[in-house]
Amino acid sequence: MIRTKVLVSVSIGTLVYVLMSICFGRSGMWAMKQLENQKRDISIHTAEIAKINGELSLEYTALKQDMDVVAAYARRLGYVAEGEKLVKISGLKPYYEPLYDAGTVMRKAEVIYVPEWICKVLGMVTGLLLFLLLLLRDFAKNPSYSKVADSKSYSAGIKVHSYESIAGIKVETL
Repeated sequence: MIRTKVLVSVSIGTLVYVLMSICFGRSGMWAMKQLENQKRDISIHTAEIAKINGELSLEYTALKQDMDVVAAYARRLGYVAEGEKLVKISGLKPYYEPLYDAGTVMRKAEVIYVPEWICKVLGMVTGLLLFLLLLLRDFAKNPSYSKVADSKSYSAGIKVHSYESIAGIKVETL
């Protein structure tokens, strides 16, 4: 009977440990979900940087081959070519297109998980508590476990008296 209780308690404790490790452990489902989210964010960020790289490559090619583009950039910076006249209107802000954003720095986020030792402790505590609950249930169902001495015992049909000591006083039971 006690063997069954121990076996059931150890089995349930092991099951709790395994489930905790699979769900919340270092390589469990929760940690994998966090890593998948990080991978998705990095993919999005990489696509944005690739788009910026494409735009910059086009501008580089245009600056290298087309002199009108160079002149437009020079005018934007405030340079005037020979023979051109510059008219400045006060009160208006000059049109300025910002340079390309090279992206933001992405740092690797630490993965949050339940350490292995906590999973093991939870499994052991669960097994121990279940074993104690099973023992208490048996004691509650069968009151003969709780008596120290059998008050009435019979041997071959003859009544035998037994003595119990309660607080130093001998009590005879029939």
